[in-house]
Amino acid sequence: MANVARYALGRLLLSIPTLIGVTILVFLMIHFLPGDPAFFLAPPEATLEEVERIRKSLGLDRPLYEQYVTFITNVLKGEFGKSIITGHKVSELLWPAYMNTLILSVFAISISIILGISLGVLASLNPNTLLDQTVMSVSLIGVSMPVFWLGLLLIELFAVKLRLLPAGGSGSPAHLILPSLTLGILGSAYIARVTRASMLEVLNRDYVRTARAFGLPEWRVILVYSLRNALIPVITVAGLIFGYMMAGAVLTESVFAYPGLGRLIVNSIFARDYPVVQAGLLVISITFILVNIGVDILYAFLNPKVELR
Repeated sequence: MANVARYALGRLLLSIPTLIGVTILVFLMIHFLPGDPAFFLAPPEATLEEVERIRKSLGLDRPLYEQYVTFITNVLKGEFGKSIITGHKVSELLWPAYMNTLILSVFAISISIILGISLGVLASLNPNTLLDQTVMSVSLIGVSMPVFWLGLLLIELFAVKLRLLPAGGSGSPAHLILPSLTLGILGSAYIARVTRASMLEVLNRDYVRTARAFGLPEWRVILVYSLRNALIPVITVAGLIFGYMMAGAVLTESVFAYPGLGRLIVNSIFARDYPVVQAGLLVISITFILVNIGVDILYAFLNPKVELR
């Protein structure tokens, strides 16, 4: 455990330059967007002097480097400022949306991993058969299908026709099922294809043939000697998918009217609410970094030959 903690701390320290670069990129990108928040906040009959007064009150009249220093200083204090549109603290808007997206992503990645690994292993144990071709064809459709289209199909089936689940919103575990299935099914398609390819490679290794030659039960050969060693590329893909779920669930959240982080960021972009957008993108970047560190640590548990340095 000491090695794991030391490795995690080292990775966190190495990620500091990346975070600094991300903050600069996010800050400049947001400020180079067309439009001026002062015009959005000013009433239609406002004069240029009134608009300039609003811009000054928001600190938008200061040089970019001063605005960036203020932004970083507030972030280090754990503060993200106030929303330009609502006047509420950004943290009051950000953290509930972030937790909603985190819960949705955890459910979705669980579905992706369970379904994807199961289908991938099943296909690898029956290569070049009708079952294998069916699984790969279905996964290809899953990879190609737009997320909003699958979401609408699930709403039509389970909410409109069968009336078993709510079509959108939040507030109960039932509201999580359809958006989780939408993200989870699409993610499982990628994981199934990677699992199949990795398992086919591992099943041809000498140690697997040796385990079978010693008369070990087939389930143990598959689970202990094959699947465990085949999971390293699968974990890599699953980590990337989870990161994309956290960052790119905006379409799913929009289809199901789910109050998540992606939807909050998109709405804030349209409203030119700079503090909310900056804080949301920064939180997503930190999440990506933490997920990658967690994936690297999982490598050591799956394969003892992997050293944490």
